[in-house]
Amino acid sequence: MYPKRLFILSAKYGLLSPDDLIEPYELTLKKMKTARIAISTQGREDLLGPRATLGADQFVFLAGVPYRENLVLRIRHYTVPMEGLDFGTQLQWLGQQVS
Repeated sequence: MYPKRLFILSAKYGLLSPDDLIEPYELTLKKMKTARIAISTQGREDLLGPRATLGADQFVFLAGVPYRENLVLRIRHYTVPMEGLDFGTQLQWLGQQVS
């Protein structure tokens, strides 16, 4: 089953559509202070705008803890299929899903 919509969470630009064009940047949530991450993601109903509903839609996170830890506090239905896998195993898993 394929998702109806796909979004990419950017440390600099917030939520992006796969068609969005952005300038290259050097910023990750891993390098941000915890307080800044919380302010930029926690409770941000507007992060998704009219595209999705945090309390109703199903979300699948293919991202590490820093990218999802503050968001999942507000999301009712979500899965993290690669949770607990090391980076190399995550890459293998993703490759298998694409094949």
